[in-house]
Amino acid sequence: MRRVTILALVALAVAGGLAPAQAAEFTDSLGRTVTLPETVTHVLPAGPPAAVAIYTVAPEKLTGWVRPLADEQKDFIAAPYRTLSVTGRLTGKEGDMGAAEVKALHPDLIIDIGDLNPHYRALADKIQGETGIPYVVLDGSIDQMPELYTQLSQLLGAQLRGDLLALQTASNLAGVAARKSSATRPGRIYYAQSRDAPAMGDMVGIAPEILATLGAVSFNGEHSAGGHGNVTPGQIALYDPDVVIASTAEVARQLATDPDWRAVPAVAAGKVYAVPGLPWGWLDTPPGVNRLIGLEWLSGLLYPQQPKRDLAADVRAFYHGYYQVDLTDAQLQTLLAP
Repeated sequence: MRRVTILALVALAVAGGLAPAQAAEFTDSLGRTVTLPETVTHVLPAGPPAAVAIYTVAPEKLTGWVRPLADEQKDFIAAPYRTLSVTGRLTGKEGDMGAAEVKALHPDLIIDIGDLNPHYRALADKIQGETGIPYVVLDGSIDQMPELYTQLSQLLGAQLRGDLLALQTASNLAGVAARKSSATRPGRIYYAQSRDAPAMGDMVGIAPEILATLGAVSFNGEHSAGGHGNVTPGQIALYDPDVVIASTAEVARQLATDPDWRAVPAVAAGKVYAVPGLPWGWLDTPPGVNRLIGLEWLSGLLYPQQPKRDLAADVRAFYHGYYQVDLTDAQLQTLLAP
């Protein structure tokens, strides 16, 4: 499938009139009707997935990052936004904000993106009721990401950019689906996880939603950085994965250089890959639009049949279109070499 170019997307957006006017009321993914402010200039993300998504559409409206950025992340983010303040987060176990902290930031709008469940509805209603600030909750499921960008284009008053990203996201997911459909059986993954990697510590195996999107299956054993955990090379050899995905470059090196693991055909063939993680994880945290490039990457590894693709070009295009950075050759090597 031929990739939709940015020029083609612009033409579609202009010709098709894809920029809807911002409505006074908005129905979010939980069915809540929220009255929007006339002008939105400062948007507070409720959690990490929202922060990343807002950054990709309208970074100038982001009140700040939910967590501090590590130095290695900053080089993969557009320069004006590397030093935004840290606001804290409303959602999850790490939530450290309440109504008072929200009011002090004076946002025009609060956006949460992720799972849809009663807890997030209750939180949205509580904070909106206590602060008077509109709070919307959007579905962050992978298959809903084109619609997510359409919603963000309306909410953030960034119609052209948001709608272009909606089209690009639909194109990216269609490419993944095409690669999946070219396979004669589901791709098999063994995910080698280091318990010592902070960003991956709570992830056991590849997320089910990612597997479903890829049409893949995963051996749910775990490989510890300090040993082979509860999985033996013999077990993995019998499972015969198409690829071995490692949580870190160090874990990938351990597997690739351990003679015992040469019994695994994928390891013997050099098909051991560390998950890229800059500026955000390609398959792991946060569980948001940053996973789109990971799906492209992993689908190409699992299903190398038609349609053919240029991974380096795909990665450059993604980082330019979504993260607003033009990767240097050195940065591209940092991402893809492991």
